[in-house]
Amino acid sequence: MNMQKHILDTSGYIPEIFQKVDPTLKINVEVVNSSNPSWTEIVVHIAQFNQYSIERSKQEINELLDLGLTENKSSIYAGLAKCYIAEGHLIDAIKTLGKSHSLLTNNSEDKSFLLLEMVNLMTLIGNYDQSILLLNEIKHLKKSTYLSNLAHYYEIVTQVRKGNINVFDRLVDSSNNFIDDNQTATLASHYKIMGNLQGKQKKFKLAEEYYQKGLEICGDSHHHLIDAIHHDYGMLKFRSGNIDEGIDRLKKNYSKAISYYTKSYTIGNIGFIYFHQKQYEKASDYFNKSLEISQDNGVFHLIPGICYYLGKCNSGATSVEYYKKGSEVALELAKYNFPLKGEKLLVLEEYLKSNDSSSPNTNNDHFDFSFAIDKSLKEIKSTFQYLTLKELLKKTGSVANTVKHLNISPSTYSKIVNKIENESDLSNSAGIIQFINQHQNKEWKELNSEFEKILFEFLYLEYGLNKRVMSEKLDVNYTRFVTKMNKMVNTNKLEKN
Repeated sequence: MNMQKHILDTSGYIPEIFQKVDPTLKINVEVVNSSNPSWTEIVVHIAQFNQYSIERSKQEINELLDLGLTENKSSIYAGLAKCYIAEGHLIDAIKTLGKSHSLLTNNSEDKSFLLLEMVNLMTLIGNYDQSILLLNEIKHLKKSTYLSNLAHYYEIVTQVRKGNINVFDRLVDSSNNFIDDNQTATLASHYKIMGNLQGKQKKFKLAEEYYQKGLEICGDSHHHLIDAIHHDYGMLKFRSGNIDEGIDRLKKNYSKAISYYTKSYTIGNIGFIYFHQKQYEKASDYFNKSLEISQDNGVFHLIPGICYYLGKCNSGATSVEYYKKGSEVALELAKYNFPLKGEKLLVLEEYLKSNDSSSPNTNNDHFDFSFAIDKSLKEIKSTFQYLTLKELLKKTGSVANTVKHLNISPSTYSKIVNKIENESDLSNSAGIIQFINQHQNKEWKELNSEFEKILFEFLYLEYGLNKRVMSEKLDVNYTRFVTKMNKMVNTNKLEKN
């Protein structure tokens, strides 16, 4: 027993979620078989890891699985987890990685292989802090050139998912490490990310070229990766303004995709496109199909986002039910280290607001606008308008869609952006983001008017119900300010409260 304790080296950093798994847990290994598209990738990875031929690796894995001898092979479970990740079964992946960790010996390469798949998972779910800690742990371990190259690649992927688009040259250098070692899936993944980065910089032709390179590298293998590239290709067409072509590509990808994970997010993004075209009934049909696929096939992490948009497409009790379902899954996922951010946070906020609004004593428009204290009205509106354009650009996917959504001209958009970039103070802006998310369906004039009304209510209370002080702080003419405020805000109600 003492010797076993010594062999299980857990002195380094391992996220707690992987340490809670019962080592006697039986893992269903059906995800890996010769008919599964992920099979080829795991075999090649195991081959590289063990420095065996692909055929020998395939034979070894088959024997281990057939004879039930995986109990002594931590790396086999790490490979199984890789397949679960590719299939979108992330809870199963977490449990399998935990099982792998429970079997870990003092072999540093076994541990490196395992930690890399933990990084892969944590980066995918948006838990970047833990990804970075795991990558730092890997740096201290002795490992093969292959694993070192893979660790370097995963570090770049983490940076990309965090929003760093200035890593293109590093990706090019990294891709060269995988050209000559049969790692076609990893190389194609490089090209996929390169295409995405070019698309974010609106270099759409270059993006298409990298997608084509990725598809050529895949050939007839790695079908889940081929489908993922075709999905991104369709979204690129949407973001470049070719909406019909984008939808057509996504529909074709949905019909031929093998993975339920790919099917769910592909048809969900068709709904996303119709949502931003304000075709809510059509969007709702696609979101419901995406929800059905995710629920029936264990792709749980997509459910909160789908439910968020279904809530937005509907109203009343139906909307609340979707927010409730999404919130329940988001909170369950949080137990497995899925961060409560993005759409998981948005659906939770919407459900909490729907509960608040059912109470007659609750004001549903209370926002924390503390960022505005002691700032001029010009500075405040500058910050608000900048963040509004920034948030809606992320949601609509292009400037063209943003200006259409807000009903403003492209020249107005440019003037606002050019003016704002030099004036905005973006600190303490959580209240603005919350406001934008709640009122995102409004057009520009209505959105600004509603913001100003709630801002005035907030600051009126903050400045002790003193309009003179408030006008001085906002650096506006007192007489014009009072006239404007009296039209917008019921001050008697605020003073009674």
